[in-house]
Amino acid sequence: MAESNSTERTLNTRDMDRENLHDHIKRIRYALHVGLASYGEIEKVLNWVETLKATNQPVPEGLVPVHPTGSSQTVGDFAEALLLLDILEDAPLTV
Repeated sequence: MAESNSTERTLNTRDMDRENLHDHIKRIRYALHVGLASYGEIEKVLNWVETLKATNQPVPEGLVPVHPTGSSQTVGDFAEALLLLDILEDAPLTV
């Protein structure tokens, strides 16, 4: 298990220059891409399970994943976060 949680850290704009901000944005964007791809894989499996059920075929035990968010808004949340990063990338740093 991780020793610390990176979400607990706050960004101190006084110590941050444009290069550091871009590095943080790149890492956040990468994590969002990984999360979105993972979410897509879960959706594929869920769709496959629904197809099996609809055609009265057996669903292998343990195949059905637990939906990580239980919300249909998840893709919209990912898109909103990516858009916010695009806006932040061009925003001026305040001190």
